[in-house]
Amino acid sequence: MVNSDHWLWRHDAATWLNCSRNELNFAEAAISSRRKTLTHLRRCCGMALNAILHNQFDRNIWTREECESAWGRSYLDHLKRFDPDPSTSVLNPNARKYADQLLNVPFSQGPLVQIGSVSDAELQRVCIAARKFFEICTERITPAQRSTLLQEPSD
Repeated sequence: MVNSDHWLWRHDAATWLNCSRNELNFAEAAISSRRKTLTHLRRCCGMALNAILHNQFDRNIWTREECESAWGRSYLDHLKRFDPDPSTSVLNPNARKYADQLLNVPFSQGPLVQIGSVSDAELQRVCIAARKFFEICTERITPAQRSTLLQEPSD
Protein backbone atom coordinates (compact mmCIF):
# COMPACT_ATOMS: atom_id res chain seq x y z
CA MET A 1 0.00 0.00 0.00
CA VAL A 2 1.43 3.35 -1.02
CA ASN A 3 -0.29 6.53 0.16
CA SER A 4 1.61 9.78 -0.19
CA ASP A 5 -0.52 11.43 2.51
CA HIS A 6 1.00 9.42 5.36
CA TRP A 7 4.68 9.31 6.34
CA LEU A 8 4.89 5.50 6.58
CA TRP A 9 2.82 4.56 3.55
CA ARG A 10 4.37 6.97 1.08
CA HIS A 11 6.82 4.20 0.05
CA ASP A 12 6.70 0.42 -0.02
CA ALA A 13 9.21 -1.67 1.93
CA ALA A 14 11.72 -1.98 -0.90
CA THR A 15 11.65 1.75 -1.60
CA TRP A 16 12.23 2.49 2.09
CA LEU A 17 15.27 0.20 1.97
CA ASN A 18 16.56 1.91 -1.17
CA CYS A 19 16.19 5.27 0.62
CA SER A 20 17.95 3.75 3.62
CA ARG A 21 20.86 2.57 1.48
CA ASN A 22 21.16 6.07 -0.01
CA GLU A 23 21.43 7.53 3.49
CA LEU A 24 24.12 4.98 4.35
CA ASN A 25 26.07 5.97 1.24
CA PHE A 26 25.68 9.67 2.13
CA ALA A 27 26.97 8.94 5.64
CA GLU A 28 30.02 7.12 4.38
CA ALA A 29 30.74 9.96 1.93
CA ALA A 30 30.45 12.52 4.75
CA ILE A 31 32.74 10.67 7.17
CA SER A 32 34.83 13.80 7.73
CA SER A 33 31.81 15.50 9.35
CA ARG A 34 30.70 13.82 12.56
CA ARG A 35 27.29 15.52 12.65
CA LYS A 36 26.47 14.76 9.01
CA THR A 37 27.64 11.19 9.30
CA LEU A 38 25.59 10.48 12.43
CA THR A 39 22.52 12.21 11.00
CA HIS A 40 22.65 10.13 7.82
CA LEU A 41 23.32 6.91 9.74
CA ARG A 42 20.37 7.47 12.06
CA ARG A 43 18.15 8.29 9.08
CA CYS A 44 19.44 5.15 7.33
CA CYS A 45 18.44 2.91 10.21
CA GLY A 46 15.13 4.68 10.78
CA MET A 47 14.20 4.26 7.12
CA ALA A 48 15.16 0.59 7.30
CA LEU A 49 12.78 0.27 10.24
CA ASN A 50 10.05 1.92 8.13
CA ALA A 51 10.59 -0.96 5.70
CA ILE A 52 10.14 -3.42 8.56
CA LEU A 53 6.93 -1.72 9.68
CA HIS A 54 5.63 -1.87 6.12
CA ASN A 55 6.64 -5.52 5.94
CA GLN A 56 4.76 -6.30 9.16
CA PHE A 57 1.62 -4.91 7.52
CA ASP A 58 2.25 -6.60 4.16
CA ARG A 59 2.54 -9.98 5.91
CA ASN A 60 -0.66 -9.33 7.91
CA ILE A 61 1.28 -9.53 11.18
CA TRP A 62 0.37 -6.03 12.37
CA THR A 63 -2.53 -3.77 11.52
CA ARG A 64 -1.99 -0.43 9.85
CA GLU A 65 -2.64 1.28 13.19
CA GLU A 66 -0.10 -0.90 15.00
CA CYS A 67 2.52 -0.10 12.37
CA GLU A 68 1.83 3.63 12.62
CA SER A 69 2.17 3.72 16.40
CA ALA A 70 4.45 0.83 17.40
CA TRP A 71 7.81 2.62 17.38
CA GLY A 72 6.89 6.29 17.28
CA ARG A 73 6.97 8.58 14.29
CA SER A 74 10.52 9.89 13.90
CA TYR A 75 13.59 7.92 12.85
CA LEU A 76 15.09 8.53 16.26
CA ASP A 77 11.91 7.29 17.96
CA HIS A 78 12.09 4.14 15.86
CA LEU A 79 15.69 3.49 16.84
CA LYS A 80 14.95 3.98 20.53
CA ARG A 81 11.69 2.05 20.69
CA PHE A 82 11.83 -0.92 18.31
CA ASP A 83 11.98 -4.41 19.78
CA PRO A 84 12.17 -3.58 23.48
CA ASP A 85 11.51 -7.22 24.41
CA PRO A 86 13.91 -9.78 22.85
CA SER A 87 11.35 -12.56 23.38
CA THR A 88 8.96 -10.89 20.91
CA SER A 89 11.60 -9.41 18.64
CA VAL A 90 10.70 -8.57 15.07
CA LEU A 91 14.37 -8.48 14.09
CA ASN A 92 17.56 -10.39 14.77
CA PRO A 93 18.66 -9.58 18.38
CA ASN A 94 21.87 -8.01 17.05
CA ALA A 95 19.79 -5.21 15.51
CA ARG A 96 19.12 -3.79 18.98
CA LYS A 97 22.86 -3.86 19.73
CA TYR A 98 23.69 -2.01 16.48
CA ALA A 99 20.97 0.58 17.08
CA ASP A 100 22.24 1.20 20.61
CA GLN A 101 25.79 1.67 19.30
CA LEU A 102 24.50 4.32 16.95
CA LEU A 103 22.36 6.04 19.59
CA ASN A 104 25.20 6.13 22.11
CA VAL A 105 27.56 8.15 19.91
CA PRO A 106 27.24 11.86 20.71
CA PHE A 107 27.13 14.47 17.97
CA SER A 108 30.07 16.27 19.50
CA GLN A 109 33.23 14.99 21.11
CA GLY A 110 33.41 17.62 23.80
CA PRO A 111 33.97 21.32 24.24
CA LEU A 112 36.71 21.63 21.61
CA VAL A 113 35.84 22.08 17.97
CA GLN A 114 38.17 20.32 15.56
CA ILE A 115 38.91 22.16 12.34
CA GLY A 116 39.74 20.14 9.25
CA SER A 117 39.34 16.47 8.46
CA VAL A 118 38.23 14.12 11.18
CA SER A 119 39.70 10.64 11.34
CA ASP A 120 37.37 9.02 13.81
CA ALA A 121 37.49 5.28 14.53
CA GLU A 122 34.23 5.63 16.44
CA LEU A 123 32.46 6.89 13.30
CA GLN A 124 33.92 4.01 11.31
CA ARG A 125 32.53 1.57 13.90
CA VAL A 126 29.04 3.05 13.78
CA CYS A 127 29.11 3.04 9.96
CA ILE A 128 29.77 -0.68 10.16
CA ALA A 129 27.01 -1.10 12.77
CA ALA A 130 24.56 0.83 10.56
CA ARG A 131 25.47 -1.30 7.52
CA LYS A 132 24.88 -4.48 9.57
CA PHE A 133 21.58 -3.04 10.82
CA PHE A 134 20.57 -2.32 7.21
CA GLU A 135 21.49 -5.89 6.21
CA ILE A 136 19.40 -7.35 9.05
CA CYS A 137 16.40 -5.29 7.91
CA THR A 138 16.95 -6.31 4.29
CA GLU A 139 16.99 -10.00 5.28
CA ARG A 140 13.66 -9.56 7.09
CA ILE A 141 11.57 -8.36 4.15
CA THR A 142 10.00 -10.84 1.74
CA PRO A 143 11.96 -12.26 -1.21
CA ALA A 144 9.54 -10.52 -3.60
CA GLN A 145 10.25 -7.18 -1.91
CA ARG A 146 14.01 -7.87 -1.92
CA SER A 147 13.93 -8.54 -5.66
CA THR A 148 12.90 -4.94 -6.29
CA LEU A 149 15.81 -3.44 -4.36
CA LEU A 150 18.25 -1.41 -6.38
CA GLN A 151 21.62 -3.08 -6.63
CA GLU A 152 24.53 -1.48 -4.80
CA PRO A 153 26.99 -0.11 -7.35
CA SER A 154 30.13 -2.23 -7.56
CA ASP A 155 33.56 -0.66 -7.28
